[in-house]
Amino acid sequence: MTGVVGQVAKAVMEEAHARVCAGRRWVLNEKRRVEAAGLANAHTWFSNVPSTTDGLLAWVAEVRDGLAH
Repeated sequence: MTGVVGQVAKAVMEEAHARVCAGRRWVLNEKRRVEAAGLANAHTWFSNVPSTTDGLLAWVAEVRDGLAH
């Protein structure tokens, strides 16, 4: 479970980085990168991480879909 959450967090940060770069903006602090990329709602994904395999699979799909928009 920890590995899955870590990889999802990395995916969120990488997407945020890509969006900031595409917008030709400079973000000095990683703490603000997610918000600067318009992904502030990503914080809610991590507030209730499922603990079952099926739940994690659904959660990863939810995050994937959320990052695609």
